[in-house]
Amino acid sequence: MAIELRPVFYATRERYKMSLLAGGETIDNMFNWVYTIERIEYLDDLYGDELLITTCAFVTDEASLFQFVKKIIDYPRVEFAGLIIMTGGNIDHISQKVIDLCNDANLPLFRIPWEIHLVDLLRDYISRLFMTEKLSFSLMGGIKNAIFEPNNKAAYASQLERNRFSLDAQSTVILLRSQHVNFLELDFKDYEIFRSRLETAVHKHHLIACIFEYQDYFFIVCNQVVQSDFEAFIETLIELVAHRFEAWHLHVGISDYVESIYQLSLAYKQAINAIDSTFKSGNSVIHRYEATSINKLFLAIEDTQLLNDIHDEILAPLIEYDEANDANLTETLRIYLSNNSSLIKTSEIMFTHRNTVQYRLKKIREILNVDFNSSDQKFKLLLAFYIQQGL
Repeated sequence: MAIELRPVFYATRERYKMSLLAGGETIDNMFNWVYTIERIEYLDDLYGDELLITTCAFVTDEASLFQFVKKIIDYPRVEFAGLIIMTGGNIDHISQKVIDLCNDANLPLFRIPWEIHLVDLLRDYISRLFMTEKLSFSLMGGIKNAIFEPNNKAAYASQLERNRFSLDAQSTVILLRSQHVNFLELDFKDYEIFRSRLETAVHKHHLIACIFEYQDYFFIVCNQVVQSDFEAFIETLIELVAHRFEAWHLHVGISDYVESIYQLSLAYKQAINAIDSTFKSGNSVIHRYEATSINKLFLAIEDTQLLNDIHDEILAPLIEYDEANDANLTETLRIYLSNNSSLIKTSEIMFTHRNTVQYRLKKIREILNVDFNSSDQKFKLLLAFYIQQGL
């Protein structure tokens, strides 16, 4: 769990005689750990978004300090939340050249004097991180209860309010899932980098949100949603999914806005519906829930086994035939029905000769014993495909 640098600085600057020298515009950075760094090669152990502290133990003059800071700024792969330099040992003065370097790089630069006990500062900042983590677990528990036990309001209402979540404010649920990565089996470093990037994006766009991993998904539950901020966040999320973590083949499902925390369970179902659509389409990476009448109807039905049974009763013989004969009749039927029973349109979409499509439709009629001229039977077939899409 990361916390914002600005309030921590203002809360502790007098205690540690800390002064801000550069990077004031990015003092809103989030940091997820505090790390003392004396040699550049030790940066290989870090994940990014750490607040770095150096006593300049191996820095001998202002020129070597400049090179040390420049290597931190130019370090590939990760970015850091800020840098605290302790002066009074090897280094008494931080030159304007170093300050300008940090300003140009938007890296917050702080100075503390030598008499400050570094262990006190480390203990203080790490305690704040642990307290934030504790609050995060409390918030996460409340949100899980709101999603999976919505009628048990006593299990989550006061808990969420204590964590700045408004019960009657607009909320939404975002789910992330990977085709190739199991979040539970992720290397700890990869997990922390991914989570940290999500937290930074949430903070950048001023969202009140909780991020956690559960089952096969990463959840981002947003509260008191301001639409312009949320849409800007989605653009950043697209960039992360499509480029920074491209190899993970992430899919994202976004619920509609719901009017209160008490509807988070509905928002979760919508997000599941949306993310399943990305997996089935194979095209889009991010999919928003479409509030069609049929989707609303399916989400209102608690007994999903009933829907599965209806689907199997109608389409199972055709699906089994396809599997046994390496055929494509089910997809042919879906495209045919979705295009107003147009033989020509179906042929064009499937790049298949009309005679072949006609043969397939004849075979479908035989297997399912259906009459395509019957509106009732066509409705049943379409219903089965809607269930297949929605579940």
